[in-house]
Amino acid sequence: EEKADKLRPYNLDKPLWVFAGSSVNAVYTKNRQRRSDVLTVTHFLHHLLENKNGWAIETIHRIVEGKTGLIDANGEDAFAGRFEYLRGSRHNAEAVFHDILESIFHAPSGGQLHMGDIRGMTGELGLRAGSSEDYFGLIYIGDTSTFKKLVEADSAGINVEDDVISDSLFEGINSPASKINILIGAKKFMEGWNSWRVSNMGLLNIGRTEGSEIIQ
Repeated sequence: EEKADKLRPYNLDKPLWVFAGSSVNAVYTKNRQRRSDVLTVTHFLHHLLENKNGWAIETIHRIVEGKTGLIDANGEDAFAGRFEYLRGSRHNAEAVFHDILESIFHAPSGGQLHMGDIRGMTGELGLRAGSSEDYFGLIYIGDTSTFKKLVEADSAGINVEDDVISDSLFEGINSPASKINILIGAKKFMEGWNSWRVSNMGLLNIGRTEGSEIIQ
C-alpha cells in the first residue's frame, strides 16, 4: 500500500491467504464435538475476532518481539529477527491488531464471525466480521448444507445466515477490487484453478501419502 506505484511494474497483486484441507465435514471428534479441517480454520478466525482476554494482542506482541517459545533447529525463536517493518514503524501490538481488523477483516471493532450462505452460488459461504457489511473471506466447498449443520451444532457461536443478494465471491476473487482476503476450502479448487494473488497457503492434512495431490 505504501509503495504501490514503485511495485506496479512487478505485477504484484493484492495478497490472498489460502487454506486447503482434505476434509470439509466431520471426520474426527475433539472434546466430544465433531471437527473438520475447514471448521478448524473457521474456529481460529472466530477466536481471533473475539480476542477474549486480549490473547490476540499478547500473541502479536510475542511474535513481533521474537519471544514465542517456538524454537527452531538452531535453538533460536522461530520469529527472531522477523517483521522488521513492524518493529521499525513503532507500532505496538494493539495498533497492529486493530490494523489487522480494519485491513483484513473490514471490521475495526472486531466482533462475532458471521457466515453467509450465498444463495444461487453453489458451494460459496461468505465470511464477515461483526457489523461489517463486506465479506473478508470465502469458504468454497462442495457440500455447504452439511457443513452449515456442522457449524450450527458447534458451540463456538458462529452466526449462520442466508444471503440472497450477493453475487459470486469466487468468480471475482482475482479482481483488484475484490475484498476477499482469505480463501478456505478442501479439494474443490485444487484442480484447474489459478490465481496470482495467492501469497500464503496453509495445508491441513494435504499430501500425507504419495501421489499427485501434494504436487497440485
